[in-house]
Amino acid sequence: MAALDINVKTNIRSVTKRVKKFQGVDLPKAVGFAMNDTARKMMKLYNMNTNRTFDKPVKYTSSAFGFTKTSSSQKTVNDKIAYVGVKGEPNIKSSGDSSGTNRRIKYMRLQTDGGERTPNRKYIVIPTVHSELNQHGNFPRNFVKRVKADKKRYFFGTPKGRPSNGSFNGIWRRLGTTTNDRSPKLQKVASFIDRQTINKLFPFDKLTRTFIPKILEKQLQKQIRFQFNKKFKSKLVKVR
Repeated sequence: MAALDINVKTNIRSVTKRVKKFQGVDLPKAVGFAMNDTARKMMKLYNMNTNRTFDKPVKYTSSAFGFTKTSSSQKTVNDKIAYVGVKGEPNIKSSGDSSGTNRRIKYMRLQTDGGERTPNRKYIVIPTVHSELNQHGNFPRNFVKRVKADKKRYFFGTPKGRPSNGSFNGIWRRLGTTTNDRSPKLQKVASFIDRQTINKLFPFDKLTRTFIPKILEKQLQKQIRFQFNKKFKSKLVKVR
């Protein structure tokens, strides 16, 4: 009757050498891939939530977020870093004109953190009940430039006899006359204000705290397992 024992052998030096190589090369690679996947998924999550947060946002807003991958020049685990955030922020590339990019950054920061909006020029132009807005709830493109050129129907400022500042300051449309041509009916189509308080709206911090740890942990497990299996294709232990 054969003995009920087996001889288990392994080349410990070979194993430890490969493990060290894994830690030095393949582990940073796995961490980098996991961070890239996490940043990509968070970008999609942030962009998806612009549609949930804002009423019919334009594409420039609904695709506001981008990400930057880790670099192959980041050799160690501690070197690895990826970025996700609004396009045009310091570490996130953006396409398009710089003025539009800067407006989006300013707008998204206010929607995320709240704060006070100040005018780029003299006033902030905001809608009134008589404003004709587009499907996204904004003034049509080049609205101010267009109405400013139509001096017959529109004028900027305050109607005669009203306070020169405050709620009467804005863009007015002439509708016709009351009793004669010198007494036109007026309709305010936009208001001028010096500053505007913006409350927090977009849940950037909440989404970040809730989902990045979960997604990163899952992607780390996936990538480390993949790289480890790829590295150690041959059996580490011989049984005979």
